[in-house]
Amino acid sequence: MPQQNSIVVNATDLALGYARKAILRNINLSIHDGQFWFVVGKNGTGKTTLIRALLRQLSPLEGTLEFGGDFTDHSKLGFVPQFNQSDDTLPTTVEEFISLGSVGLRYTKAELRSNLQYAIERMHLEDLTKHSYWSLSGGQQQRVRIARALVRRPQVIIADEPTSGLDVDIQRVLLQQLLELNQQDGITLIVVSHNWAAVEKYGTHCAYVKDDSIQVLQSEEFSALSELFGEAV
Repeated sequence: MPQQNSIVVNATDLALGYARKAILRNINLSIHDGQFWFVVGKNGTGKTTLIRALLRQLSPLEGTLEFGGDFTDHSKLGFVPQFNQSDDTLPTTVEEFISLGSVGLRYTKAELRSNLQYAIERMHLEDLTKHSYWSLSGGQQQRVRIARALVRRPQVIIADEPTSGLDVDIQRVLLQQLLELNQQDGITLIVVSHNWAAVEKYGTHCAYVKDDSIQVLQSEEFSALSELFGEAV
């Protein structure tokens, strides 16, 4: 078990961008294990830039970005992309799709089977394992994509707009399932979203991306989100 409240991400005076042009500046935030973070902001403000840095796909232009605890081990990190990146011409069952999350990691057959069972059960996919992934509804496919991240038995999950394009009821179910992973399994969550109302209901912390910087909010400050950010972000 990780040390209680250990830091998994620490950014100090961080600047991020491309070709030496900063998109985000003066970022200072600390993410601790077991927290549920939302990253919110309008399109084009730099949310994806921040996520790329957290995934180690982008190096800092200035300042420091340090990883600790479970974030130092790539095998303990799960990622749920916003869009499906697989080839829909290939016949793929739900179970096969979830197994793709283990690519690059060395598991015994018994370990992989145990991890698959864990991911399938946590996302309530028992009745769909032999179905074609491509035949599923949008909400079901998103549950499978989260399960693909879970097959690694991660302690940190980054999800890029996991409820995008889904109706309100399905969004609510998915967010509740993510909350259960956070509260029951102790998984640290970093979720990109446009929905500030979800932050108040599910999150412990919020990183609001605006005007080339990030404002960090604690849960006791969430009641002001609607006034600070308007009807939607």
